[in-house]
Amino acid sequence: FERIRPRLSSLLPEHLQRQIRGATDSEAAFALFLKHLRETGRTEDRSLETPLGAQLLGKTVQVLEDLAKKAGVAGRASMNFVATNSRMLLASRSGPEPLFYSLLEGTDRCERCDIGPKTPETLPLKQAHRRRRTVVVASSPSTQGWIEIPSGTVIAVDRSSNVQRVSI
Repeated sequence: FERIRPRLSSLLPEHLQRQIRGATDSEAAFALFLKHLRETGRTEDRSLETPLGAQLLGKTVQVLEDLAKKAGVAGRASMNFVATNSRMLLASRSGPEPLFYSLLEGTDRCERCDIGPKTPETLPLKQAHRRRRTVVVASSPSTQGWIEIPSGTVIAVDRSSNVQRVSI
């Protein structure tokens, strides 16, 4: 990252450069993603289309890979990113480190909410748990049933938990 930091910083508008407070690569990468989002003119648009968000995250990864190549970095760096605006979830994988997702649908058990097999079916909270749909992203899942995100791919999850794949 130190080898691409100066060039990456030069690509960012001044207001995003000022927002980077730390020295982490992830903070700078997120600023680059925000730059791409701002270029669409829809930074605050809560109805941003999920595929467009995925394309912007993919563009961010491409720029970082290009900067690394130009800096003479050997091999392909692992870059896994996750972003959300509360209406969509984006997750990208680039490089050898794995990234997975899983769709979790309805359950009749929840330790946190004290719901189990003996909980009455008429309880609204139990009904809500049965209707729940969630997509979870993990780099090291501990159970089976996870789908690996191929390297060079962004998944985009919309409000209905529909998952789309977009190539970087």
